[in-house]
Amino acid sequence: MALLGARARSLRRGLGLGLLALTCGLLSCSAAREFDSRPPAPTPVSSQAPRTLRLAWVSSYTDRDPWTLQIQNGILETLARNGYSRVEDTLEWEPVYMNIAQYVLPSHIAPAADAAIAQVQAFQPDLVIVSDDEAIRTVIPHYPDAQTPFVYCGLNNDAQEYDLNRPNVTGVLEVLRPEQNLEIARAFVNDTGHYLILSDASASGRLMAQNVYQALKTYQPDAPEPDLLVTAQWQTWQAEVLGAGDYDFILLTSAYYVWDSGGQYMDQETLLAWMLENSPVPVFAMSSRAVRYGAVAGLAPSGYAQGARAAELTLRIIHGDSPATIPVDTSARSVLLMNLAAARKWNLPIPLAFPLLAEVYEVLPLPLTPQGGAHD
Repeated sequence: MALLGARARSLRRGLGLGLLALTCGLLSCSAAREFDSRPPAPTPVSSQAPRTLRLAWVSSYTDRDPWTLQIQNGILETLARNGYSRVEDTLEWEPVYMNIAQYVLPSHIAPAADAAIAQVQAFQPDLVIVSDDEAIRTVIPHYPDAQTPFVYCGLNNDAQEYDLNRPNVTGVLEVLRPEQNLEIARAFVNDTGHYLILSDASASGRLMAQNVYQALKTYQPDAPEPDLLVTAQWQTWQAEVLGAGDYDFILLTSAYYVWDSGGQYMDQETLLAWMLENSPVPVFAMSSRAVRYGAVAGLAPSGYAQGARAAELTLRIIHGDSPATIPVDTSARSVLLMNLAAARKWNLPIPLAFPLLAEVYEVLPLPLTPQGGAHD
């Protein structure tokens, strides 16, 4: 009877995850909804698309950042499929990387934003795409030319709070799936109750964590509220992870910008490898990179999909649509992810639907030094 009961519970978990994944798929494919109330601006007189598109792109991060590369690939490949490519000399492309990781204090970002604005102005683009919260909130509201069209992508916060409800601005929101990510964790970990939401203290990371926390603390009113830790300090991060034994699991929202005691930001692969070696409980994550490097599973936004949607909005604008008439877009898809090796490390039962529906990784990061240390 015990064996039959265990099989029944496993089957229920698998069927539940199948329904969950189907729900996530429907959500990610749903039509865009309008989130702003800006009055429509007149559509430009000319609807003739330019033969050559001068496009500037401002990124919050570096040219080597994996998320940035995903967005860039989504933009460039979508434009190329529609006749605008650097190879064919129909696209003049000006990337601007703000590299916000080098700035310890938020006040340090303003000069980087001024430099980015100056570089964009010197290029004289037809349109500007801006990605992720740090660049979006510091570049778009302060750009001196109110006629230049802007498309943002990867925005976690309310557009109105960033003063983005302007007739020359539209964009793509980064839609998180907190409730689905919680249910994914619960599909692997039996009888989950108390868990920790953990994030770095970057502008994007902080907003993601706060939004996830607010959604999940009211998701099931009778369940214990999650705990939330947002920190930029590696020593604090380590202490919290090492002391997480009373939790059922950790839900990681962002781990890009954590600083060690020497003032250097942690390499994310090193940070995740350390977590895998030292966390007393399983780690679930809302990014593909984190799952690739050792988190068990998660439902993550797709940088490529966000870049592709931003490019599609760009094409509408250069063909004559006013940004004010284009609703803010929420249709960029999310990706279901699982790391089989991490699930096996924690001896977790694998829900039946996951190997069929998820993007699956099977490799864990290499071990660190025998002491398990990272930079410190």
